[in-house]
Amino acid sequence: MGINVCFVSCFPPSRGRLSEYAYYLLRELACFESIEKIHVFADKIEGGEVSFENGKIVVHRVWRPDSVLSLILLLFRILRLRPHLVHFNVHMAVFGRSRLANFVGLALPFFCRIFGLRTIVTLHNVFDRMDVEKCGFRSSFLNRLGAFLALKLVSFASLVTVTVRSYIRLMRERYGCRAVRWVPHGTWRVNVFKFNGGSFDSSHERNVLFIGHVGPYKNLDLLLRAYKMLDNGLKVRLLIAGGSHPNFPGVLEEYRARCRDPNIRFLGFVPDEELPRVFEMADVVVLPYATCTGTSGVAHLASSFGKPIVATDLPEFRELMGEGCGIILAKHDPKDFAKKIELLLRDRRLAEELKNRSLRFASKRTWNKIAQQFFLCYLEILDMSLLNLSLKNEKSEALVSSNNAANVIMKAR
Repeated sequence: MGINVCFVSCFPPSRGRLSEYAYYLLRELACFESIEKIHVFADKIEGGEVSFENGKIVVHRVWRPDSVLSLILLLFRILRLRPHLVHFNVHMAVFGRSRLANFVGLALPFFCRIFGLRTIVTLHNVFDRMDVEKCGFRSSFLNRLGAFLALKLVSFASLVTVTVRSYIRLMRERYGCRAVRWVPHGTWRVNVFKFNGGSFDSSHERNVLFIGHVGPYKNLDLLLRAYKMLDNGLKVRLLIAGGSHPNFPGVLEEYRARCRDPNIRFLGFVPDEELPRVFEMADVVVLPYATCTGTSGVAHLASSFGKPIVATDLPEFRELMGEGCGIILAKHDPKDFAKKIELLLRDRRLAEELKNRSLRFASKRTWNKIAQQFFLCYLEILDMSLLNLSLKNEKSEALVSSNNAANVIMKAR
């Protein structure tokens, strides 16, 4: 009998709040023969189906953002299912803007443990490392206390994984989390030499791309001011792809109404099949964030396509740069940000070096490799021996220690 997993997360067709992360991870986890079924307990989508099934993955729309009652009922659905383990894919505001809803949602792993279930929490950010006011939330005593208690409860999970390596020490020392591990964000597997032709007008020599869900902390104001300072002789066009963050509806529309420059193009939400065309047009990808809410999924995506990145100087971006991502850092200043963009547009040798760095970085953490790491976490939590499981996977082989599944080394072919 295989492993039955309950996966709690936002999930497409919803956008943002880690839904894309869940989709790509689960698509790879479903490749393991030893995983029998993955029940995704996902957010409800207006007008969407209650559930659908795609092979091993069954999606149940059972909870609503900002609804405490639906999250309490979610716990009862989990207990009724009684899976082998429950995997929570969360950050500090994944359950909406409501403080109470997020507290209840982040407490669910603790209550699952109380009822005897084994749990793994993938935690994408922590309150201590965020400038919450720049994220559109108040840094009140009540918010800080609630966040501390929520993360303390999260720490009771069988295992906590974080996407930022430096969070390990923080979770151990501040929250007493004994079982915490770094599992990096995933990247696409892309052949950058086989893109389809671009679909945009190529009359401009250079394109700078901003892509992602737009909220207060993405700091488009900084980017727009920096764009005005670029040398006109470079003929730079700014492409802004994505929609408003679900926690901040209407933000992008406000920027669109303010921008009258014909060389600033708002592309809207870009579906996956169109991403190669958008990235093919981009000479530079920009991340002008005022603060980070964890590691950057956009940086990982840009690396997949071998794009050089200009990002503001934040700890999470410094960490990615140290791990090999093709990033150069700029101050939180429009003039310096514009200067770094111009540097990459003029210095093709530097841009090519960063491109190659990004491709090497992306090749080390493709989604199938991240899924392998999580699969081994599952086995360790369940205290299973790989010798009792069928582990055929087209892209990997496992070398097994007879004592502990944690000692497995995954080797890509």
